Amino acid sequence: EQQRIDRVEFVAGNTLVLLLHEFGHAHIAEMHLPVLGREEDAADTFAALRLLMIGTSFSQRELAEAVTGWFLNDRRDQDTGEKPLYYDEHNLSQQRAYQILCLMVGSDPVKFKSLADQMKMPEARQQTCKRDYAKTSQGWDAVLKPWLREPGDPETRIDVVYGDGKGRYDGLANIFRSIRFLETVAANSAARYKWPHPLTLKMESCGHPGTDYDDEARVVTICYETPFDFAELYRAYV
Repeated sequence: EQQRIDRVEFVAGNTLVLLLHEFGHAHIAEMHLPVLGREEDAADTFAALRLLMIGTSFSQRELAEAVTGWFLNDRRDQDTGEKPLYYDEHNLSQQRAYQILCLMVGSDPVKFKSLADQMKMPEARQQTCKRDYAKTSQGWDAVLKPWLREPGDPETRIDVVYGDGKGRYDGLANIFRSIRFLETVAANSAARYKWPHPLTLKMESCGHPGTDYDDEARVVTICYETPFDFAELYRAYV
């Protein structure tokens, strides 16, 4: 039973971080935010900072699950002979893991030291993470400040859609519905930010793992194949 719970937390945590990653893209597109550097890095940073700002044991645990997930993904790539795509718009899996981990350490060097040591982050790098966290959090706070809702501001509608699991993914679809996965993120974001336009969050079967923000349709999509892939990753390597 505990293994099942741990597996669900791993899947939910990794999926949540990717959902917030796409929300980072949505903020950049909808609010016309400046991006100094690569947008994919900025979206990863937004996801990590958002969960650190929530600051609950649950949000911190889910963020740690995502760090583990990126390391396991790198391990699987090595085992299968998958060649690293140095030209890809995303960082390599280990880089994404350490980027999130560094922000965690920078936010609270004492609380997250054991995790950093476990993940073999050198002490010298841990010492510089506080600076990284301060700069990135200040940057995101500055560009999002004009978009924070004030008392009396109307909430922008954020719709949620759970598509057909098409048999293979029905169990996953039911899990995410039962924990109100999309609804919780939508309500939190609508309550905090003055979105200029309504958005839609959607989970559906795509035929392949993936996540996406369509800035024309204003739809964030999580493919059911993505949490399924996390479940398989957990089964094979944890």
